[in-house]
Amino acid sequence: MASNTGGSDAGARTRRSWAKAEIGDTRRHNRALLLDTLFHGGPMSRAQLARTTALTAPTVSAAIADLLHDHLVLDVGDAVPTRRGKPGSLLKVNDEDAVVVAGDLSDISGVVVGVTTLAGKLLSATSLPLVPGRGNAPLEDVIGFVEQIVHEAARTYHVVGVSLAVPGVIDGRGTVVRASHLGWVDVPLSAMLAERLERPVHVGNDVNAATMAARQLHGVEAHNLMLVYVEHGVGAGLVIGDQLLEGETFAAGEIGHLSVDPDGPECTCGRRGCLQAFLNPQDLRPRVERQGDSALTEAGTALGLALSGVISALNLTRVVVAGPVDLVGSAVFLEAATATVLDRTLAGINAEPQISALTDTDELILQGALCLVLADLGIR
Repeated sequence: MASNTGGSDAGARTRRSWAKAEIGDTRRHNRALLLDTLFHGGPMSRAQLARTTALTAPTVSAAIADLLHDHLVLDVGDAVPTRRGKPGSLLKVNDEDAVVVAGDLSDISGVVVGVTTLAGKLLSATSLPLVPGRGNAPLEDVIGFVEQIVHEAARTYHVVGVSLAVPGVIDGRGTVVRASHLGWVDVPLSAMLAERLERPVHVGNDVNAATMAARQLHGVEAHNLMLVYVEHGVGAGLVIGDQLLEGETFAAGEIGHLSVDPDGPECTCGRRGCLQAFLNPQDLRPRVERQGDSALTEAGTALGLALSGVISALNLTRVVVAGPVDLVGSAVFLEAATATVLDRTLAGINAEPQISALTDTDELILQGALCLVLADLGIR
């Protein structure tokens, strides 16, 4: 009898724990659904949210109360009445005093940390120059710098997230497996910052983050997409079926050192003909000044060579190139890339690729870091 009673109690405890987990998951799902709806749909009343999301009115009210408490949503006053009775108040995502502290570590010369609203408006940005060759000192410099910006922002705003976009291989826990230009290997950056700040911290690959920003904040609508980012190097982000593709070892999109011409220009890695050697703006811009359109044609052709295999393997039709407008925004460059892809892929199997430029990229990495937080909140 005692044994049966004990078994029953254990089973009850298991069921209660499972129920709590389900309730917690449901609450997170409801919060995310409402936030995503408000982010993309604009201000709505509770009744409108219930109709749009198919959640019950009590469920919407409870979730909105949590979101108001966490400063993620604002009550902006009464809606215009459409029927008798008191109109419901309108709610919107808090794009005023809820902020994310976002960091961009993509430039070898220094770190930029900005304070941005949830809508992507950059309120401030501060730079920390980095001195190469100082061993692990830059790591402590970066952590201390981010910590300082977070504390300063918290005096004025509600800091709802902290995130860093870092070039290199970043695993799912926010550990920097390798960031060559920083000299970091197996650095648990997310955990280190979270311990110092006593709040969650998101760390992701810079180009993957930029790809999220292109879709979320720049209107690039595509279920399947490749974004090639040309700035301090060359990298790519891939979205397949609306899901970011990171790869088995979190290194998907590392196309900068893909060789497209063994007799091409020497690359910083010591080999010849890497895509980065053709597209790096620091090298390409002087070549354009000397050679004009022929340099842009050569660079576009190199990109097309690199893209052809990826486009064929993944059946992609949308490629966006982000970078300096005078280079990647050139019609000569884009036409050469498109012509090369068409020449090297099988007509009738792959639809004609659309290769376009995204040239408003000054804050793209910082916006991408913001998107790491938005995704964690359920806004996609």
